[in-house]
Amino acid sequence: MAEVMFADTKADDGAFFQATQLVFKKAAKKEEAMKKAGTNPATGDQKTGIIAALKRAIPATLTDEAAELFISNPRRLIAGVRGVFQETTRAIDYKDFLEDWGCFYKEAFGITANFSDLVIPKKIRGFNWFLPRLKGQTASELFANCSRLFPVQSQTDNLNAIESVRTAEKTSYAVWVRDVIEANDCCNCSEERFVSIDRSCSGCSEKRFIGITLEEYLLLVRWYYWKTGKHLDTLNSVKCSGSRFLSGFVPLVGWINENTLKISFYSPGQFRVDTRYVVSI
Repeated sequence: MAEVMFADTKADDGAFFQATQLVFKKAAKKEEAMKKAGTNPATGDQKTGIIAALKRAIPATLTDEAAELFISNPRRLIAGVRGVFQETTRAIDYKDFLEDWGCFYKEAFGITANFSDLVIPKKIRGFNWFLPRLKGQTASELFANCSRLFPVQSQTDNLNAIESVRTAEKTSYAVWVRDVIEANDCCNCSEERFVSIDRSCSGCSEKRFIGITLEEYLLLVRWYYWKTGKHLDTLNSVKCSGSRFLSGFVPLVGWINENTLKISFYSPGQFRVDTRYVVSI
């Protein structure tokens, strides 16, 4: 049996470090763009931690011959490492999200969206729908836009009188929404912070319970219809627990015969209603 020669640890570590460092250097050019988009690039300590984790993947049976191949031609190793990073971060490619929403605002509202000052909240696992609301965008405007594509009804003529925990009055902002077709699917959420229980709007300020606002929900409904030609939450009505009427009632959005959007209201605690939770700043 041929003698197995193990790679020199120092040479092996050096090659691996160089390969991973090349990956990080190529990504460095994107850091400025990330900062402008409101996201933070990985820190030096985080990169060092990643390198340490990757080093643990080196098999103990790696021979000196194989190690020399990686040293002399690190392209294969770089491609493999880069592939892992791309697969992991593809879901939070903010540039793609912003381009998608830029097209939406252009086609649905006839405006050119400016996201230069948009601050993007940290993404949490399972919340994969990105929702940027533009400065000055109102509930009435969103409701009217929906009415151009499908029938709508409302129990109030003044949707702008509704108060919400997040507002676009002075600046644009963004939230992440769980990517489920029916809001009651949120009950499967494993994060304690987003337990799906019935709460009044007065509880929305608690960090554990971040309910969607009426404006955000109308924007979500309009975007999803633009994206798919279908409606969200046709099986059950959804409470917008991040908003309330001046009377204290909570906006309730549902569908009549799965094709007519209806906004009504209900008293907090009156009965259990599904909601959608969001991740915000």
